Amino acid sequence: MYFLDELQDMKLYRRRVLLPINDKDKKHGSMAYILSPKQVDGLLDIMKNNMLTPRYFRGYYTERAVMYYINHENGFEEFPEEELITETTLYDEKNPKVSITGWSSQHKEIKDILNSSFFDKIYKAFDEKCPEKIKIKIEDNWNYDVSSYISILPKQYFNESHFFEYEIYCKFAGWIWILKDMYPGINDSLCLATAFVESGLAEKYCTDKKAWLGWPFNKDLKDPVLAMYTYKKKASKENYIKFIKQN
Repeated sequence: MYFLDELQDMKLYRRRVLLPINDKDKKHGSMAYILSPKQVDGLLDIMKNNMLTPRYFRGYYTERAVMYYINHENGFEEFPEEELITETTLYDEKNPKVSITGWSSQHKEIKDILNSSFFDKIYKAFDEKCPEKIKIKIEDNWNYDVSSYISILPKQYFNESHFFEYEIYCKFAGWIWILKDMYPGINDSLCLATAFVESGLAEKYCTDKKAWLGWPFNKDLKDPVLAMYTYKKKASKENYIKFIKQN
């Protein structure tokens, strides 16, 4: 086995290399910084490398892309959750009790949007029983069909050109989950159209001609969204809720 400082430039080696090194103790007490925006990818690059000895490594990852920290050299970002465990539970004493897992730096912003009051008001308005516990997972891939938890993209990954604001996107995802939780057999078009209206996304498109002409979603949703948006403005709150519950 070779140590890194023993390697000669421009020479190929077949034997394994020990990295990183410490001048006083080459085998212990050193640390490697894996500058990767994704924890798993960075660790796998090390663990699967045939030329490196993985047992001498401890993996770390960055919450954001490396260039973010370079460009914000003199800034300081407060991370609400700095422990290794990225799950916060029971952050609101009210019911339902909402827990968030995933990107810890995103917890505060999301819990300010999808808080206990948000869910409680909706379930009460529809006269439905609210779950005692609601789970939110911040994931790199958005899975809005999942029923056991609410899937949310981190702010860096959501499509701003489609949803305009992160708050709108979070409410949109929340409404889809709520409607499917209350009415498992709800029509998909009705579910999505209602989520458009209640999150504020429908208003962004229905009141802006340019945005409406550039509609980026499934074209089959365009008419249901407009119809639902128009109906809510004309109907009473009771009739609006009754329409959703009966369809």
